[in-house]
Amino acid sequence: MPISVYILDDEVHAVNLLQYLLAQIPEVQVMGSSERPQIALDEIKQLKPDLAFLDIEMPGMMGIELGSLLRQALPTLEIVYTTAHQQYAVEAFEQDAMDYILKPIDQNRLVNTIQRIEKRRQRQNQKSVRSMNMHVQMLGAFDIYSEQNQRLKWRTAKEKELFAYLLVKGKNGVHRDELLEVLWPEEDYQRAKGYLHTCVSYIRKDLRALGYSKMLTYASEKYYLDQTAMTIDYAKCLEWVENWRNGKGQSYRQMEDSVMKYEGELLEDCDYVWIEQERQQLRRTRIEIGLQLVKRDLGNEDRDQALRKLQKIIQMDPYSEEAYRQLMLIYQQQGKHDEALRVYQQLIEALNELDIEPSPITTQFFAMMTKP
Repeated sequence: MPISVYILDDEVHAVNLLQYLLAQIPEVQVMGSSERPQIALDEIKQLKPDLAFLDIEMPGMMGIELGSLLRQALPTLEIVYTTAHQQYAVEAFEQDAMDYILKPIDQNRLVNTIQRIEKRRQRQNQKSVRSMNMHVQMLGAFDIYSEQNQRLKWRTAKEKELFAYLLVKGKNGVHRDELLEVLWPEEDYQRAKGYLHTCVSYIRKDLRALGYSKMLTYASEKYYLDQTAMTIDYAKCLEWVENWRNGKGQSYRQMEDSVMKYEGELLEDCDYVWIEQERQQLRRTRIEIGLQLVKRDLGNEDRDQALRKLQKIIQMDPYSEEAYRQLMLIYQQQGKHDEALRVYQQLIEALNELDIEPSPITTQFFAMMTKP
């Protein structure tokens, strides 16, 4: 199928020239053109071409602004910016433009652009034969795998951190300046922008290599990471927790998985300062759910299940006095007094590390248990 194209330029002769040049390329079919940005916006939304050539400097609306609006309406649209001024290259890059062509447009340069688009289309068509689902592991070691089990290899530590930040914080997009402040706080603004652009470029290239294009986009000074083609363990865990809190009838097995299935902390192998708040919140939530599930197990007289959960909870929080008390109670009921004493001593040692005393409740509880 030919590549369908739309042309926007406020100069009629520029539109006619580009139409003439594109007519020499058999793989291209021009669907429409305009000299007015608003008309182009409406027609491109209606026609849904594969590719739009957008002039940058126009009265009423800059081509970069139009490109941002089109990105939101048609995420798969390829955009090539045309301009006589090279200073817009960075802004075009932020839009994830397919290309950036300086006027006067050279025929060979244009052919090269079309060939690149055709190759990308072929790769995407091959990938679309099967469902594409990226697997993202965030609980424990941070790893990403394609549908074909290809692991995403990070080029730099900052590329990895940027991707992680967008996964955790970017549900509604993340403003460019927020990324600069969090990831490069010690750098001046322009230098930090350069680092950000490099990392974004790396991410886009790496995702395309795995068959995922248009996953990281930029609009209205925000970066958006499309998570619809991802299976994310952290997101699934949060979904279960949210449904549980809203009384949507999550099954016992699902809630057990939210506590017992995942071994590690959130982004356990990453020492990012900004992740600590989310990490602690998730830990508290999993412990809260785990203790409720323990009560259910004890109500069903399933002490073995309760023991396993309590041991897991203590691994997550070595200072959870309630978990220790429940564990001591189970051992006491089983007649394992030495085990109950060992658990109490374990708690005391853990609290001593923080230079704090056990709560009066725990002290009274242990005294009551050991009372002859």
